[in-house]
Amino acid sequence: MKVLSVLLFLSVSGCFNSRGPSDRTLHLYSSTKVRTTDPIHADDLYSANEMGRIYESLLQYDYLKRPYALRPLLADGMPVVSKDEKTYTFKIKSGVSFHDDACFKERGGKGRELEAKDVVYSFMRFADPVEGSSMWYLFDGKILGLNEWQEKGRKTKKVEYDAPIEGLKAPDSHTVVIRLKKRNYQFLPALAMTHAAVVARECVEYYGKEFGLHPVGTGPFLAKDFKPNFKMIYVRNPKYAHDTYPTEGSSEDAAAGLLVDAGKKLPFVDTVEVDV
Repeated sequence: MKVLSVLLFLSVSGCFNSRGPSDRTLHLYSSTKVRTTDPIHADDLYSANEMGRIYESLLQYDYLKRPYALRPLLADGMPVVSKDEKTYTFKIKSGVSFHDDACFKERGGKGRELEAKDVVYSFMRFADPVEGSSMWYLFDGKILGLNEWQEKGRKTKKVEYDAPIEGLKAPDSHTVVIRLKKRNYQFLPALAMTHAAVVARECVEYYGKEFGLHPVGTGPFLAKDFKPNFKMIYVRNPKYAHDTYPTEGSSEDAAAGLLVDAGKKLPFVDTVEVDV
């Protein structure tokens, strides 16, 4: 869904810089300051809008299809679902990298490849009693062992991210297995929300409480100049190559020209400037 807001603005006359078609800058605005871009805390519209330019989830909506349908984003295909519909096995796309950032100290600031362990870590953060995520309801009572891990951390005052969770496993670097307590038809749509975005543990630990003001994800844009009280400037991620414009839509979409760019690589702009 992160792409949808951009596409809508592309169709509006005057949203590009007036210096000419070669200057692919999209100008947007936020009517209030951005509180955070941390996925587990960005529970207001303005924060979620900015977060969606940087971060990505396992799934997304194929937003021109009717009825609405999910399609992969960071996942390499839709998950394999067990017969009892309580176990989901995801394959993660290869070659997807986190943005270059100082938090990757051991790599000299070069972003590393996304791995299955990042998905497990990102979902565990929702249950972290120290974090106190306002979006915890997305996973509360759904994943085997996650509530118990949360309760243990609350009692011992110590959160162990390396502790095993029965319902969150990464059997190899590009496979994630999620086991639910019971069948839940709202679970996959929840994974398409930007709040279920995948983050890197190095970045969270490096920036600490300031992590929400230093967004580092796998998305199509990099945060070049992030001043949430004034102006946010994003530039195209030069390594981004794993998502494309939708290829399916209604006859009305085709008539409106919304399928002219079907299958083309995203994003379509080089810079996004958001004034507060």
